[in-house]
Amino acid sequence: MYDINIKKKRKTKIIFRMVSVLLVILCVFFAKVSYNAYVKKQESEENYRRAEASLVEIEKRQARLEKEIEKLSTDRGIEEEIREKFRVAKEGEKMMVLLGSEEVEEKPEEKKTWWKKLLGIF
Repeated sequence: MYDINIKKKRKTKIIFRMVSVLLVILCVFFAKVSYNAYVKKQESEENYRRAEASLVEIEKRQARLEKEIEKLSTDRGIEEEIREKFRVAKEGEKMMVLLGSEEVEEKPEEKKTWWKKLLGIF
């Protein structure tokens, strides 16, 4: 009888250990799957933010281009653009080109050491 109880306890311990190992393996597997899902979620959110920023930039560009198209759909807008890009004038008009004032930067005179002064004599 004593021998049977010992065998049952051993068998129970072995089964308990096997189930415990199996549960640990399952926990590790599910933890890895959960972590991978979390990483993919973070990447997806970052891609979404980038796509939104890109969409805003594209919408701004579209609005700017539509404004320019609207401007170029008139004769005055076309004339303005031609004058600006090609620097031309109508017949009878004179074109003036204004130049900005150029400021001459004075370089501070280098202080010469005594031996440079001596070499400057020769």
